[in-house]
Amino acid sequence: MMMRKSTLFTLIISLLSFVSCNQNQNSNKQAKLPENDDALERQCFKAISAKDTAFLKINNLEGKITGKLSFNFSEKNDTDGDISGEFKGDTLIVNYIYKSGGKVFSNPFAFLKKDNKFYQGYGEIETYLGKSYFKKSTPISYEQGFVFEPAECK
Repeated sequence: MMMRKSTLFTLIISLLSFVSCNQNQNSNKQAKLPENDDALERQCFKAISAKDTAFLKINNLEGKITGKLSFNFSEKNDTDGDISGEFKGDTLIVNYIYKSGGKVFSNPFAFLKKDNKFYQGYGEIETYLGKSYFKKSTPISYEQGFVFEPAECK
C-alpha cells in the first residue's frame, strides 16, 4: 500500500512539473510576439533605368523580411511578386516569387544596402532540388542592376 502511495505521489509531482514547464515555455513564446504593428518597419524604394522602372517594398519584422517587388519593362513582360528573406550583413538576400505567362517562377535576388539605397545584384544561379540559389563559388556583381532609392509607400 505504501508503495502505491509513493508511486502515485511521484506521478502527480512529475505531472505538475511537466504542466508547469510547458506553461512557462508557452508564455515565453507569447512574450516574443508583438502586440501590434509597431515592431514592423516598412520601407519603399523606386528605381529608374532608361525606360524601365522597379518598385521595392520591404516589411521588416524582427529581422524577417517580406514585401513586394515589381518591374515595369519597356521591351519585355512586367513582373510583380512577393519577396521573403533576410539580411546577411549589408546584403539583403530574398526569394522572389512571381507569375508570368500563367506560370509561377521563383528566383533569388540580392540587394546591397549602401547609403540608404539598394543596389540590385547579378550572379550565377544554380538549382538544386527545384530551388534556385546564387552559386557560392562566384561573386555577385552590384554594378549593372537597378539602384533603388527611398520612395513614398503607396
